[in-house]
Amino acid sequence: MAFKKILFVILDGLGDRPIKNLEGKTPLEAARTPNMDFFAQNGICGVQNALPKGVYPTSEECHLALFGYHYIKDYPGRGVLEALGLGIKLNPGDLALRVDFGTVDEDLRVVDPRAGNISRTIEFSEAIGTREVDGFNFEIYSGLAHRGVLIISGKDLSENVHAHSSMVSDTDPHKDGPHKKDAKVLHPQPLDSSQASVKTAKALWKYQLEVNKYLNTLPLNEERIKKGLLPVNFLLTRGSGTFFKVPSYKEKYGLRAAAVAGAPLYIGIARYLGMDFIKVNGANGLSSSNYKSKVVAAKKALKNHDFVYLHFKAVDTCAEERGDYMEKKILIEKIDRELKAFRKLKNTLIFISGDHTTACELQDHAEDPVPFLIYDGKNRDSICEFGETGCRFGALKHLRGREIFKTVLKKSGRITTHV
Repeated sequence: MAFKKILFVILDGLGDRPIKNLEGKTPLEAARTPNMDFFAQNGICGVQNALPKGVYPTSEECHLALFGYHYIKDYPGRGVLEALGLGIKLNPGDLALRVDFGTVDEDLRVVDPRAGNISRTIEFSEAIGTREVDGFNFEIYSGLAHRGVLIISGKDLSENVHAHSSMVSDTDPHKDGPHKKDAKVLHPQPLDSSQASVKTAKALWKYQLEVNKYLNTLPLNEERIKKGLLPVNFLLTRGSGTFFKVPSYKEKYGLRAAAVAGAPLYIGIARYLGMDFIKVNGANGLSSSNYKSKVVAAKKALKNHDFVYLHFKAVDTCAEERGDYMEKKILIEKIDRELKAFRKLKNTLIFISGDHTTACELQDHAEDPVPFLIYDGKNRDSICEFGETGCRFGALKHLRGREIFKTVLKKSGRITTHV
C-alpha cells in the first residue's frame, strides 16, 4: 500500500453546543459548508476528545495529543510554546510564562483578564521594559492581542513555581472560572520546598506588584480611561515551564512536516515538534487573517512535505471572548470556501477537525466531543453533513487521545507503533 501525504486541518474551537437562535443547531451545523460536507460525504467521520475525560481541554495539550504526543510528559509549558512562536530565544534554565495583559481593581480582583479584548499591547510591554528583581531578570514580550510571554532568567531559578493551568499556583485565576471575573489574583506559590522555588515565587510576585503600581500611573492608561477603555494594569501569568527536546516528527514518524499558522502558540507548537514553519503574509491569527493565502501555502507545502498542519484560530476567539455564534458561523463558512482548493488533491489524506469544543454559551472550552472527518478518496460511510450531531454516527465513532493520530497514520498506509 502506497503512503499518502497527510493534510491536517484544525479549526480551533470548532465544536459547539446547540444555539436556540440557530434553530437548535450549532454554528457548524448552521453554517453552509459544501466543501467540508463533500469531504464528509466521501470520507469517514466520527467525534473525538484529544484529552482524557475530566481534563480541561487547553489548546496546547489538545494539539500535542492530536499530533500523537503525550499531553503531560511531552508538554513543556504554555509559556515555552508561546515563546517559541514569537521567535524568542530560550537559554537553558530560562523560565517562560504565558501572560494575559489584564485589568484588576485596587484589591487585585480581576475586572477583565483581557483588558476589554485589547487588540495590541506592544506599547505596554515596551513601557514595562526589562526589570531586575531579587537577582532575577524579567523580560516581557507582547504576543497576539492580549497575550504575551514573560521570560525570567538568573541564578537559582526554579521551574517549580507555576504548574499546569489547572493548578492554583498560577497567578491568573482563570481556572477558578475559567477566566472568571471578580476572582482575586492568585499569589505565585512554589510547588516544592526548595529554596530556589521559594525565591523564584517571591521574586515573581514582587515583580507583578511593581509592574501593577507602575502601570496604574502610566499615561497610556490615563488615555485609555479617558476614552472609556479599561486600563492594562496587571500581568496575569500561567503555564510556566522550561524548554526541553522531544522527538521531532521526522524522528518519531519519519514524516517531513510543515505548518501554516498565524497565532504564536500554534507556530510555537509546530517549532517545538520540529515542523517547518511556512510564513504567510496576512496570516495573523485573527478574523482578518488571509485564509486564501494560508490554503495556497498549505497546498504548496504538500509538494515537499509528507505532513502539513493548517491552523485557523479565529473560530475559537469569537466564541471564547465574545460568545458570538453568528461570527463563528460566518468564519466557518469563510474557511470552508477556501477548502475547495483541496478537492482535487491527489494521493493525500485530509483530516479536518477542531482541537476542542468552545461553547458560545459558556464563552469557554468544554469537554464536548468534536466532529472530525478523514477523506482519503477511498473509504466512506453514510454521513451526509459535517457536524456535531451527524458525525456521532460515523464509522469511526468516538476516538480519544493518541488514537486519533494513530488512525490517521493507519489510513495513510503507515505503521502506528510510535503513537
